[in-house]
Amino acid sequence: MTEDLLGKTEEDLLQMAGACGDRRAYRVKQLREWLYRRDAGAFGEMTNLPQAFRTQLEHRARIGRAAVLSHLRSVDGTQKFLFGFRDGKSVETVILKHPNRHTGCISTQVGCAMGCTFCATAIGGLRRNLTAGEIVEQVLAAQRHGGVKLTNLVFMGMGEPLANYENLLHSVEILNAAWGLQFGNRQMTVSTAGLAPAILRLAKDRPPFNLALSLHATTDELRSKLMPINKVFPLETLLPACAEYAKATERQVTFEFLLLGGVNDSPEEAKRLAKIAKRIPSKLNLIAYNPVPGLPYERPAPARVARFKAAIEAEGVFVRVRETRGGDIAAACGQLLVKVQGASLQGGEASATK
Repeated sequence: MTEDLLGKTEEDLLQMAGACGDRRAYRVKQLREWLYRRDAGAFGEMTNLPQAFRTQLEHRARIGRAAVLSHLRSVDGTQKFLFGFRDGKSVETVILKHPNRHTGCISTQVGCAMGCTFCATAIGGLRRNLTAGEIVEQVLAAQRHGGVKLTNLVFMGMGEPLANYENLLHSVEILNAAWGLQFGNRQMTVSTAGLAPAILRLAKDRPPFNLALSLHATTDELRSKLMPINKVFPLETLLPACAEYAKATERQVTFEFLLLGGVNDSPEEAKRLAKIAKRIPSKLNLIAYNPVPGLPYERPAPARVARFKAAIEAEGVFVRVRETRGGDIAAACGQLLVKVQGASLQGGEASATK
């Protein structure tokens, strides 16, 4: 059975090189550069490796590239890909275009088991975790087919990243490493729905990324209705875990708060949110809900968003409203869902390739 080279660390590659008859450090350096810097798609492209070594690699390993099943482009420059893997499973990956950066929104699971009632990804449930190689390949493939160099990564696509903890950290090691893709500590953010034990584990492991919590409600009653995971890890457990993470890592936690029209956008909710933000070293982002067909929520009117923001600021807390991007191609926050291959959307362009 062949192994996938994408997702292998420097030590892994050393072992693979040894199995192919050459454990020398410079040979491993050549191999990792072809994989992670030059984005080689075939062993034949690795022209500075001896033919005998490449032949051994071909017998033992493969380069696990994803197929582009769909590519949509928004009027605002956002791009959304549907990437397919060898077993027929697929995930969506998004490139968010900003004036001075390109951010990759990366998936960590095929589907999601969290069951958040406002999220499109939850509709199909969880199918499987992505491997470290599949997570890394999303970054490489987005750059390859999107025609841009990503400057930032947010693990806010399909799935709950901390439910795929080992593969997430394995991929981040490669994405962060000087021998890998060289994304800095401040250039990567991982979002969680609230797996408190995993947050405490992050406080000990201190991986090189920022942490964002999808909070979305300030009472257990409402949060449990919106996010079933809150029944397992309620706020009295979750918020102290966030405080411990901030203390241990000396990093702020980013609280993401999705505003649902008439549900969690009252001034009273805003005041409670401000109190939470004051207790824990944090940043606060507001996100106006992006509608999903079939789900019973509405986007709040701009005036209600402004009122909510003003109520937080009145408590002395800085808050930012995150701009919606890619809504015309269902690429905005909470909208990611596997689409029919080749589907086209008004306002965007679609292509499908094998």
